[in-house]
Order: sequence, then C-alpha cells, then structure tokens
Amino acid sequence: YLTIKLFYFIWNTLAVFAIVVIFKKTYSSLKIGINKDLRDIKGVKDVLLKKVASVISSTYPALLLGILLGTNIVSVYGVYMLVISGLSSIIDSFATGPKDSLGLLLSEGDKKKSYDIFNKYTFIIVSISALFFSTAVVLMISFVKIYTSGVTDADYINQTFSIILCISAFVGAIQGPYTNILNGASIFKKPRIYQIVGAVVLLIIAVPLVHFFGIVGLAISVLVHNLIVTISKMIITYEYFKYGEKDLFKYLLFILVPQVIISSLLMLFLNVQNKITSYFDFTIFGIIIFLSNLLILFVSTMLPFKSIYSYFANRFVRKIRK
Repeated sequence: YLTIKLFYFIWNTLAVFAIVVIFKKTYSSLKIGINKDLRDIKGVKDVLLKKVASVISSTYPALLLGILLGTNIVSVYGVYMLVISGLSSIIDSFATGPKDSLGLLLSEGDKKKSYDIFNKYTFIIVSISALFFSTAVVLMISFVKIYTSGVTDADYINQTFSIILCISAFVGAIQGPYTNILNGASIFKKPRIYQIVGAVVLLIIAVPLVHFFGIVGLAISVLVHNLIVTISKMIITYEYFKYGEKDLFKYLLFILVPQVIISSLLMLFLNVQNKITSYFDFTIFGIIIFLSNLLILFVSTMLPFKSIYSYFANRFVRKIRK
C-alpha cells in the first residue's frame, strides 16, 4: 500500500510539472512570467496550486505512517482506507454528475434559481454521505475482523481510529457540492488559499500527533485538514450567494444529528462485533443497519425538507406519465 501511495505521489507531482511544460509549449505566445495578462485563462495558477495541495493531503498520511511507525501500520491504514475510498467514490459519483449543469445554470446569472437547485443538490449529497458513513462506523470493525482474519503482522482492530476516520471521510465527502459550485462560478483563489492552508496544517500537526497518538493521531490530523477545507468552501459559497446559511444548520440538525444518535445506539446495544463472524452475517447485518439508518433519515428530514421531497416526487410522477 505504501509503495502504491509513493508511486501515486511521485506520478502526480511529475504530472503537475508536465502540465506546466506542455502548457508553455502549446501556448508559448502567452509568455508566462513576462506577460502577466492571463485573463483568457483565469484561475490556471490557482488550479495548479490546488492540485499540488490535494496531492500532498492525499499521499502524505500513508508516507508519514511508513516513516514514523513502519510499514505494518501502513497496512492497517490501507485496510480501513479500502472501505473509506470505496464509499467516497460512490458519493463522489453522485457529487460530480451535475457539475457541468451547475456551471451552465450559474452563467444565466439568476442566483436565486441557482441556489434553489444547489440546495436540493447539497441535500442529496449530505444525506447520502451521512447514510453511508453512519452505517460504516457501525460495521467497520466487523469488516476489518473478517477481512484480516488470520493476519498477524499487526493489530488491525482500532475502534477509535475507525470512528475518527469515518467522521473525517464524511466531512470530506460533503464538500463536493461546494467545490462544484465554486468551480462553476470560476471562484478559484479563495478556495486555493484554504486548500494550501489545510495542507500546511496537515504537514505540521501530523508529525507530533502521530508521534504521541500513533495512527489515531493521523486520523485526527486528516480530520482537522478536512474541516479547514470543507468549512472554508462552505463560507465562500454562502458569501457568493449572500444567503443560505440557515440551510446548513438544517442539514446538521435534521440529517447529521439523528444519524449520529442512531449509530451510537447501534454500536452500544447491538454489539455487532461479536455477532458478525462471516461475510454472510456481515451482509445481513449490513442490510438491516443500512435500512434502519435510511428510515431514520427519512423520518428526520421528511418535514424540514418537505419542499425538496415534493419537488423530486413531482418530477418522478411527470416522468412516469410521459
């Protein structure tokens, strides 16, 4: 796993420089470094810097673990990230789908209409993210136990690490709508600044936290990084629209809080770690827990987000009638 992450880091770093070289050769008439008028390619430097910061934040954790704690701990990290990456990819597929449509919508100049669509889009992503990771936090240790059965090179069971990692992944997943709306609005500079700040903070705090708290310290570092990046994108987005902050609190109160409560209760009283001993058990309990979380999600959001449910219900009925 460490070798793959190291290769990924080197490849992406070289890719950034390759893009710069190819761009200079292809658009040599722009004379970058001499002619500072880059209005036709607004945001290029910001995007490149964001890419560098993103590469650092995605590859640094595994590299740091390998250096400070050894490759065995990287294997532990890799098993948990196998689940997190899979869930994040599913959520990302939902988040990236409408990004081109968002850009087109924003180009019309109607911010009220744009925000109305953005709010529905964000509701979907936050709901899916909360549903997936509230289920994952209950089942993660059970999966790791089954997946690493018979493997003795390291202690793979770490409940605290699992919980913090799931929270961090949720925070990272919900930034998708905000990222896409800012890209669609061609707002690159402010997000770039906070992306770099997040990467620098990760570089600085990860070393002492990993030294004192081990792999849990790494999870805390990644959580802090994700909080900085996600919260900053939220602030910039609501500044762009000039309203909508109350909807953010509705997401937290009616989506996140109920999912945290039901997940905590399931972890305390269901005791799945001792009941799940095979992939069959994992599948059955996974379906039950997922449906339980889905039911809670629907009940907790049905009234506060009634207009959104009505919107999608009406669209569904119109499609059937066609």
